[in-house]
Parts: sequence; C-alpha cells; structure tokens
Amino acid sequence: MDSSLIPANTPTTMSAASRPSMVARVAALGIMAVGLGQFVSLIPAQAQGRRASVWVTSGDRSRLLEQQPDVPFVSDTTSPNLTIDVRADQTFQQIEGFGASLTESSAWLLATALTDGERATLMTQFFHPVVGIGLDVLRQPIGASDFALSHYPYDDMPTGQRDPGLQQFSIARDRTYVIPAVRQAMQLNPGLRVMATPWSAPGWMKTLGSMIRGELKRENYAPYAAYFVKFLQAYAAEGIPVETVTVQNEPHFTAEDYPGMYMTSADQATFVRDYLAPAFLQAHLTTKILAFDQNWNEPNYPLEVFSDAGARASIAGSAFHCYAGNPSAMTSVHASYPDKSIHVTECSLFAGTTPTFADSLIWTTRALLIGSLRNWAQTVITWNLVLDQQYGPHTGGCIDCTGLATIDRATGRVTLNGEFYALAHVSKFVQRGADRIESTTFGTQGVDDVAFRNPDGSYVLVVSNSWQTGAIKVRFGGESFTFALAPGSVATFTWPGGAPPPPPPGQAIPGRIEAENFNDGGEGRSYHDSTAGNTGGQYRNTDVDIEATSDVGGGYNVGWMKAGEWLEYSTDVANAGTFTVEAQVASNGPGGGFHIEVNGIDKTGRMTIPDTRGWQSWVTLTRTNVPLEAGAQRLRVIVDANGATGDAGNLNYLRFTAANPTPPPIAPTPFGGTAAAVPGTIEAENFDNGGESVAYHDLSAGNSGGQYRAGDVDIQGTTDTGGGYNVGWLAVSEWLKYTVNVTTAGTYTLDVRVAANGPGGTFHVESNDVDLTGPMAIPNTGSWQTWRLVTKPGVTLAAGVQVLRLVIDAAGSTGIVGNINHLRLTLADGAPGPTNLALGRPASSSSTEGGASGYDASRAVDASMSTRWSSAFADPQWIAVDLGARRDITRVVLRWEAAYGADYQVQMSDDNATWTTIRTVIGSDGGIDDLTGLSGSGRYIRVLGTRRGTVWGYSLWEFEVYGSTAQYLSRPV
Repeated sequence: MDSSLIPANTPTTMSAASRPSMVARVAALGIMAVGLGQFVSLIPAQAQGRRASVWVTSGDRSRLLEQQPDVPFVSDTTSPNLTIDVRADQTFQQIEGFGASLTESSAWLLATALTDGERATLMTQFFHPVVGIGLDVLRQPIGASDFALSHYPYDDMPTGQRDPGLQQFSIARDRTYVIPAVRQAMQLNPGLRVMATPWSAPGWMKTLGSMIRGELKRENYAPYAAYFVKFLQAYAAEGIPVETVTVQNEPHFTAEDYPGMYMTSADQATFVRDYLAPAFLQAHLTTKILAFDQNWNEPNYPLEVFSDAGARASIAGSAFHCYAGNPSAMTSVHASYPDKSIHVTECSLFAGTTPTFADSLIWTTRALLIGSLRNWAQTVITWNLVLDQQYGPHTGGCIDCTGLATIDRATGRVTLNGEFYALAHVSKFVQRGADRIESTTFGTQGVDDVAFRNPDGSYVLVVSNSWQTGAIKVRFGGESFTFALAPGSVATFTWPGGAPPPPPPGQAIPGRIEAENFNDGGEGRSYHDSTAGNTGGQYRNTDVDIEATSDVGGGYNVGWMKAGEWLEYSTDVANAGTFTVEAQVASNGPGGGFHIEVNGIDKTGRMTIPDTRGWQSWVTLTRTNVPLEAGAQRLRVIVDANGATGDAGNLNYLRFTAANPTPPPIAPTPFGGTAAAVPGTIEAENFDNGGESVAYHDLSAGNSGGQYRAGDVDIQGTTDTGGGYNVGWLAVSEWLKYTVNVTTAGTYTLDVRVAANGPGGTFHVESNDVDLTGPMAIPNTGSWQTWRLVTKPGVTLAAGVQVLRLVIDAAGSTGIVGNINHLRLTLADGAPGPTNLALGRPASSSSTEGGASGYDASRAVDASMSTRWSSAFADPQWIAVDLGARRDITRVVLRWEAAYGADYQVQMSDDNATWTTIRTVIGSDGGIDDLTGLSGSGRYIRVLGTRRGTVWGYSLWEFEVYGSTAQYLSRPV
C-alpha cells in the first residue's frame, strides 16, 4: 500500500502528515456486537403487495446491520423530500463481487489468536452467503507484502546467485497459514473467487538485487512470467484456482521498508504482450490479467498500457486503489476502453484519520463503495481482512491501517469495524451478476446511493446519509416509499421485481445450439448487447444483431459481436462427462475472442476467431475435454476482445459432442521418407506427410503461397540466403510436425529463422507433447522477407527417432504470427559436435558500461543468455577473445541484445595488436548474426563495432566462435 497517499473525499481531513505514528487501539472503537444469530434473520420476509425490506447501521453503533419494519410502496405524490429515482431501464456494469485480502498477517492472526471455534465463527461471519455477509472475492499477495511476518518470495537465492530455471520455486511457506485460511473461506462460500498480485519479483531478478525497490531486469522477463505460471499451477494444485492476476502492485510506488517494484506503463505492456500472456497461453491457463493496480490519480497508466494493441488483446481490464485521486478517473478509462473491466483492488482506512466507527462506516460506504460502483467498478476489495490491536503484524509500510475486524491478541476479543458493516450493506444483498441501474445522486448534499437489479429480479438500493435530517423518498415505477435515515447512518433497501421469465426448455447436449436461439428475457437477463437495434434485422425482435447466413444449412448467425456482450442459453446435459465443443465462426480480418461459461465457470478459455477472409467464410474452432455435469445448465457465450475491424466476429452455432474413446492416432511419416538429422537444419516446408490434423493443422483452405507442396499449409518462395521456400501466413493454433533422428542425446541450441513485417507473434517447439522451448517471440524484422534468427539454448533431446511439433501460440500486431524459413539444432559445448572455441576463454573489451563488473566482456563467453557484455555509448567499440592458441576459424555467431552493431568487422590477430579483417558486416538489424563461410587464422579474435544500431552502446549476450579444434604448434610459414 502506498501509505504516502490517502483516500479522497473523506469527511475527515486525511493526510500523511496528520497521522500520528501510533493512535488509540482499534478496540476502543467499540466491542464486537454482532453474533451469528443476528445474520440468520437477514432473509427478506414475504409480504402482501410490494414492500421494501430495510437494514440499517448507524454511526453510534446502536444499530448494526439491523432489520427494520418493512415499508410499503404507495402511489407517488409530490413531496419536499430528497427523492431517489431508481430506474431499471438504464443499466451499467455487471457486478462481480466484494471482498478483502487474507494477507499472511491476517491468516496468522486467525490461526494463532483465536480458538478453532472462534475462528470458525468469525470466518462464517465474513464468508457464508446466508448466515454471514457473503464476501466472495479474495485478493491474495504473490509472496510477501508489507502485511507479512517477513519479506519472502517463492524463489529466494543467496546474494549473487540466480535461478532462471526456477528450480528452487516453492509455495511451502503459504501452506502454514495462508492456504488453510483461503480453503476455509472457499468451503464457507463455494462461489468465492481469488485474485492475486505480486508486490515484487524475487530480488535476484531485479536491478538492485532486493525485493525492496528496483525494477525487473529485461533478461528476467521470461523467468518472471514463468514465476507467475508456477504460482498459478501450484495454487491450483492446492485446490485454489486463481481467476485473475494483476501484473504489479502499485507499479509507480516503491517503499524503503517493504517489497515493491517500479514498472513503467511501457514496460508493463511489453511484459504482458511478449512474456506473460504467451506464457499463460503455453501453459493453457485461462487466468485473466489486469493492468495498473494503483491510485485513481493516474488513469493515464492503464490508458497507456491499453494503447499497445498487443498488450490490450491479452488484458481483461484495469485495477485501482483508493489512496489518491477521485473514483471518476475510472469512468474516463471506461469511456476510452468500454470493453475492459474495472476493479478496485485495495483500500485501507487509517486509525489516525478515521478514528471513529462512524468515520469508517460513512467514508467506506460513500467514497469507496458508492463512489467506485457509480464509476464502473465491477469488484470492490478492501485491504486486510483482520489485524491486531496494534494495526499489525506488519514488516514496514502502514503503521495504522485498519482491517475489517480487529483481534486483540491479549484477550482474543474481536471487534467488527465500520468497514465490515459498510461492505455488508452491499455484499450481503447484491448478487454476483447483478446489473447496476440508474439512481439519483445528490453529490454534496450529504446523501448518496447506488442501485442494482439482481439476476433473480429483485432490486437493491444502498443509501449513505452523512448529515441530512428528514425523510428520504425512494421512487420506482410510479410508486414510492419514504424512510427517515438518521445522519451518520447507512441503509440497504430491497424489494421484489417482476418474476424473472422462466427459462426456456433446455437445449439438448450433446447437440447443436444455434447462436440466434438464446434465451427469452431481454437485455441483461438473456443477453447483453451494447448497441441499440438489430443491425442484421433478422429472425428476432431484440437488440442482438442477427443476419441470414450463407453457411452450409442456411439459417442465421449472430453478428456485429463486440467485447463485453454475451448470450445466454438454457441447456439440458443428458449425461455427465467430457465433451468436444465446436464453434462455427467467421471474420473479415483478424477476429477477437470469446469464451464459454457454464454456471459462471469458464469451460473453454479464450477462443480466438481467425481471419477467415470474409464475414460469411466459416471455420470451426474446437475445444476438447470440456467437462459438464448432467442436468439443467446455464451456458453463456461471453465476448472478451474485439479484432482488427472493431468487432469480434460472427458466430453461427455451437456443437457439443460426447467424447468417444480415442482411436489409435494416425502416425505422420517423414517428408522424403527419411527422418531429418539432428544436429542439423530442418527446412520449415519439409513437414511430415500425413495431411491435416496428422502432420499439420492449418486453419485456412488452400496453399496461399502456391509453392512446393500440395495441401493447406501456406508455402512461398523466399529471398533469404540460399533461396528455397518458407512457411507463411501462420495463424494462432496452427502447427507443423517434423520426424527427426537425434543421433546424440544432449543439450542443444535451437535457432529458428524468422521474418515479420511488424511485431510478430509467438510459437513453441515440443516433443511428445512436452514443451521444449517455452514461448519464442518473432521480432519486427522490417518485412516479410527480412530474416533474423531467434534462439533458445538449453533444449534437451533424447537420442533416437522422435516427432517435433512447432505450435503457433499468439498473433503479432498484424494479426499474423510471422514467417518461418528453417530450424537448426546444434549441440551445446561439452557434447560431441561443433565446439564453441570462445567458451570460457579470457575476453577483453574497449569499455564496459558504467565500469560495472556485471557487464564485462567475460559475460559474452559464458554460454549464458542471461548475462551480457555492454559497452559505453560511443564508436568504435570492440570485444576480443583469446582463443589460447592459433586456430582456423570458419564461423562466428553474435547473439545481440537490444543494442547491437549495425556496422562492424570480424578481425583476427596473432599478437593482439595487428588485426586482419576476415568479414565486414554492413547494415545488421541485430538479433542473431550467424556468420558462416569465414576463413581466417589467429590466436585472438575480435568484433570491432563502427556504427551502433541504437543510441546505446553495444550489448552482446554471447560471442561464439567455431572452427578447427586443432591448434598450430608453430606459426606456419
């Protein structure tokens, strides 16, 4: 928490300077006054006619979520009362839930300061949806926050040591207090969802080598993305699926005494686009990603992240804190990107600035809850669930933060604070999936409110009264009621609506569901459509856009689908089991994405609509192994993202088929009859024989390039060195198989020759369904025929014949992944095969960036792609290697970082003084320069850079030298 900033619009002046270092104990605010029995009576009683049920909490604690006598609706007449008009015909965002955080501090208190019975009572009050207040969202720190017993990551290393493979990763610490508490909450509320947030990467990944302050090193972006994946997989294995993550807690604030990590909006976009989202895709994770996660006063941060099209496609929404600015900032973000969800993910009050129960009750209700919900927040989460009488335990950070409840460690006494009751007034009554609806707001007049329509048709109105006297009138549908709400109090009113329409007969599964046959019930109940009118003008009189289709079988399709829209279908599943889901889709350009939920649970993950080259050119997307329970099920198609045209695409139907025993797979056979030799080069166009779904998967009919082979794989002639062909027009989820014969088991380096006219997508290479490489990104090479190598060291292969599969994971900025010419596998040093003569040899350079030993020349000859030589910012610069003896050189590989040599010479010398140039390079574009066909001899070899490719100096991951391992015993004549 950025405790240097404070909640906006508070009734009490709140500033960091005004807060004493320690204030009166939280227990002084009042004693615990609510037991389980009181919550049992919160279910509205049935009444004759329309009546509103009422619950009140008063600032003097005389009423604590206490039910009042029902008030009747009467025909509306003019009166001088403040009138709140509630209108169900205007809807806003859909509510996802309310909650807090089970920090390690909170979980430790629950485990150590209470008996088992006391803990069960308190957790029931928090989470049970009937006899408690039904909190249904937890935001969990990934590793330590300031509210932990000590600072810890999940992969700690001694100073100076690294673990890029995350071999030491473990969530064992969380199993002591945090995981048992989260599991207990999930047992009490089976609908509870978990969000997770890191305060810092492990220190060894950062610029300062510490969890405190600093930034993430660029070379650790991939390991950090893998760190997220391991966390999500580990928590899922504990029975705690994580639905959403934010990239970084408070990326623009780093404290001096607790974990934090600075991250610019540009860096966050890069991390998500090129590392985190591809890693999730590769691991088959459907966890949503949120940007930002800091205060209302910086709305430009999420806007800048969303301005990156590649990042925006993978980010579900943005997250905010309450400590500075105004919640109206969220409305400005919503106006720019209405398809992105908005969440308030942290807000704590301070004992020094909201010292009374009334202060915390009114501020939390009015400024946090009503203010956030009226500005498009779908989730509101406070900070610590419980803290002790000294506002801890904490390790740095806030010294007087309050929780929803306070536990006195000396006595075990529990006090439910004002924040608890404020949350209760929404979380107890507003159901997940409720729509916020229009209601009158009074701004500075002391009364404010927010209204909802629940999925069951009932209505909820939450009202906060800071200082007004006199009765308040609520008007709805030509009727009204009045209620005298005392100053300093909060009330929740509920009343029944018309009975929701009965669900239509369930559509049969297995079977085919036509997209246009969504349920009856109207906007917000059976569908959500963001534009007025049926654009296609066909079939049904609703706002859903339906048109006639020319697909096989005719009929209709739903079109003009946009992010945030959804369609609901009642279904009847004949038998529980595993199903294959097919979705018939079309798009005239790279499409967007959607997923399928059943009873609110995502069953498919993001399904991306490819460019089918026409709004009526149809392809089938497939998801296998989708589990469904028997009986009546509520199915929703939810549009997640728009495509390049501004629409997601068209949907014709869904088809569900029960999984049958899988027949023996048809094995692909090697192209040309002989498995490709490894070590060696594999031409991309020489994929196996066997056809669609056996040797390859291609989404578009026909060979777009029209070259080399018959089939649907798109092959074209290439102008790359050596000519031949490349595979192009690669789309997400396509794949190619290659049967290879690995002559020597060992560790290999994979080089892939790629091109893209814009930032490309990502792919990976696997063997026997085991991912060998992780995501490999195709850079912007400048054109579709400008070629560069991307590399992945450390690829382990067993000896013998096996099938490699190249799988396309994510699209680039053009909607296409890129082109691939060939794959080359070479054995790493230490195994039989080409030997890197420079490995571990003494190296020197003209300069080292900042004089820092971490960037010296030896780092370019250590076979590690996580270390590099970096020079000062000038020309010329050189790096030289002493090969130990005079050798014949035939090949040099330069693996550049972002700063590279555009013009340079490769030179050799016998005395490290007189140099002979053996290759001159003009106009390199960085990446990997593989210089073959060299002819030179000498003991010393160097690269002399004469023109930089960037404003920076020269930055080289690895300088590899190959040639004869024989050395001259004496200089030749």
